[in-house]
Amino acid sequence: MGKDCPWEHTDIGADWKLPDRCIGATRTVVNALSAEPDQPSADHKTSGGLWRTVIKWILRLVGAALFSAAALLALLPSIVSSHRGCSACTAVASKFVPGTVQVAEIQARWQQPLDVRGVTWTEPTTLGGRQLASVEQIKTSIALIDVVRGKPFDVLISKPAVDCSIDAASGEVHITQVLQGTAQATQSTVETGDTVLAAATSRSHAKKQLLVESSPLRFTAEGQLLSAHVYISDGVLQVPDELRQVVGDDFHVSAIVGAQNMETYSEDFGIDAGWVQSQDGSHSKRGDATAVVFNSPHVTAQLRGWRTGSGLLLSEPATASVDYTPALAKYGLQRISPLLSNVVAVQEGGKVQMSFSPEGMALPAEKTSVHIEPMKLVVGQGDFVSKIVNLLGLKDSSLSKSSLQAWTSTIAVDVYPEGPVHTQRLDILVGTGHGQKGVHLCMWGSVEPANDSALNMTLGFPADTLKWAGLQGVPEDGMLTVAVTGTAYKPKIDWQGAYNKLTSSALKWQSHAPKASEAVSLKQAIANQALKGLGTLHHKVTSGDQAASPAVIPPPVAPLPWAVQQ
Repeated sequence: MGKDCPWEHTDIGADWKLPDRCIGATRTVVNALSAEPDQPSADHKTSGGLWRTVIKWILRLVGAALFSAAALLALLPSIVSSHRGCSACTAVASKFVPGTVQVAEIQARWQQPLDVRGVTWTEPTTLGGRQLASVEQIKTSIALIDVVRGKPFDVLISKPAVDCSIDAASGEVHITQVLQGTAQATQSTVETGDTVLAAATSRSHAKKQLLVESSPLRFTAEGQLLSAHVYISDGVLQVPDELRQVVGDDFHVSAIVGAQNMETYSEDFGIDAGWVQSQDGSHSKRGDATAVVFNSPHVTAQLRGWRTGSGLLLSEPATASVDYTPALAKYGLQRISPLLSNVVAVQEGGKVQMSFSPEGMALPAEKTSVHIEPMKLVVGQGDFVSKIVNLLGLKDSSLSKSSLQAWTSTIAVDVYPEGPVHTQRLDILVGTGHGQKGVHLCMWGSVEPANDSALNMTLGFPADTLKWAGLQGVPEDGMLTVAVTGTAYKPKIDWQGAYNKLTSSALKWQSHAPKASEAVSLKQAIANQALKGLGTLHHKVTSGDQAASPAVIPPPVAPLPWAVQQ
């Protein structure tokens, strides 16, 4: 360091201490720092030399520290690539998720691309030790040092596999339960990775609920995330079989994160970026602009908004266009309402248009409202619809066909992650019949997907239908309501009680009608036709029976499309 540094060549041992002369020199430096400007130190020359010595000493310490840090940083990739380093990384990763994270190999060098192979995540052994996710390989296109410098690069994620199967006991996604700490022990195992397809073909059908059956859904993805262009190839999700039937055998996801990326890559991804430029300046505080597009053989969907600390804030409701399939009718429409249980076709394009609005427009959400645009359908006259027609005593030839034309109102459904599916009032015209109007029915209530799709709904007969059936004196806002229980696949109505309620209403309203005889003829029609085969009635009907406590009648979700057309 120089002749002014008395300890430069001193060996520092365990008993080494600062020499007394150095202590004195240090005291001189302190005195020099505290001296007044107009009172120069007597040892000015000596203190000046010490100043230079101390500065040199500090610079050398800083340089040594920087050199050590640089050496450690330079060796870090090599350390991580070693067996012990890889084990240490997986041990740290396992502290952030329940269960065990393992990595087969990490190849990390500053002048080489990063290459990670054989990543797996297994649930805790107390839950059964089932493998929940795996990735065969993660590799960057450029050297690690260039990634750190912020240069644009590609990331290839090969053969990811995720177990999204449903827990048989709770009806919830098992991997979500594991993350939330609510999963129960299970003895079943689900293979992932390359073996997922073979495992699915040999898996026997579950005998409990269809919800627990699962099958592989292949996927690919591409996204521009900040400076990384991410490619996901040969992915597999283990999903409920009903979801795979609705979506199709595979899907592709495209995503862009960042306003600048949106402007640069939107055309390449087929994503509209105009919404970012049209927003006011307040969105800049919400996070990076984000857009996602989903495409499968049967579904096209998109959402856009801004990243937040907890998820995503949507700029508008997410939208989806879903092709009609028997699976959609069975697993989607039928769970909305039994009135849609026998849909055999969707007219005018064969697509169901819907939008999704999470509560507060933020994801994740405790409630999501789904709106389905009015549909013109072809429905089979199943047992449920045919009994309704018989109950009303209608003989129109258009209602006796095996397939009927139907027209729905806007359908609004509230979906809760761990709760029921609540259908707001759904109005539907079934058949053409009188004045080309058809039978107007409505229904509202809830379905419990986790409880074998149990129903707690109400079937309503609006005033126009009751008048068509022959009742007189029905007020314009009048409605006959009947409770519907059972399940979405086997709805139950107390038809005898429905008859009693209908007759009671007829007797009540006929006192206000100008022609009471027509109401009496309706009663006779019901007795002769609607109750055929239902047994003898033992309930004595009076004008007050079952009409004393009417259900709360919700208004239509939106203007009825047939009323607007007329």
